[in-house]
Amino acid sequence: MIPKIFQIENGRIVIDENILTIPELKEVYNHYDDPIPAFLYLKNMTDPEGPYNQLDEVEKEESILFDFPGEYTVEDSVIIRALDKLRQLNTSETYRYYLANKELLDKLSTYARTVDVTDGKNGNLPELVALVKSTGKTIQEYNILKKETEKELKKLRMIGNGHSSYDELEGDD
Repeated sequence: MIPKIFQIENGRIVIDENILTIPELKEVYNHYDDPIPAFLYLKNMTDPEGPYNQLDEVEKEESILFDFPGEYTVEDSVIIRALDKLRQLNTSETYRYYLANKELLDKLSTYARTVDVTDGKNGNLPELVALVKSTGKTIQEYNILKKETEKELKKLRMIGNGHSSYDELEGDD
């Protein structure tokens, strides 16, 4: 199950029981006068279905910090511990593998845009040609991984929200 840390009711944020029962989250709750911006940061940094997930990790963090300013900082030990805990609770092996591959694709994209092409005995031209040739297969495999991750998240969401029975999940495999 993917833990929810707060709910929105009548346009207001309502603290969830997980904040008061998970020690690392309770520590954030008790540490700040207004913990809501910190929780918004934590939620958006770790939510597998969050709106910031299409950004690379640096852009994601910068954007979330800009959108949800508060008295917290990413260097605060309470934030670091809570972030670690939520990442641990929100990720499966498949999701972690997906995130690693997403980051790798981002790095390959940056590399392809910035590398100087050189030929000759010690040039990188053969490696770049091989990279281009494998691009279709790489994207295809990444999309398969992404679909499997989305399917897993859907199952976890269904279990967490109680919208399905045990035998409903069996047929999804």
